[in-house]
Amino acid sequence: MAVFAGFAIIVLAVPLNAVAAGISRRYQLEQMTNKDHRVKLMNEILGGIKVGSTILLFRRDFWLFRTRTVLRGQVKFKLCSTRQEHLLSTELF
Repeated sequence: MAVFAGFAIIVLAVPLNAVAAGISRRYQLEQMTNKDHRVKLMNEILGGIKVGSTILLFRRDFWLFRTRTVLRGQVKFKLCSTRQEHLLSTELF
């Protein structure tokens, strides 16, 4: 008699297990879809940050180059003007 009881429990457990596996699979698919959406969103955000930082670095390098170039030009102009002033002052006296 105990054999029949154990067999009945196994026969009833198999369909219950199949139903539980189906429910678990459905929730897992939904969870993976949500996770995929989050990963795509994070990739887009990180890509934007990468582009933004590249632009900022380019702008910083550009302004440093421009500032150095302008300062060099001012120094050269200053040197030329002081040389001319010096030449003029020596010619006058």
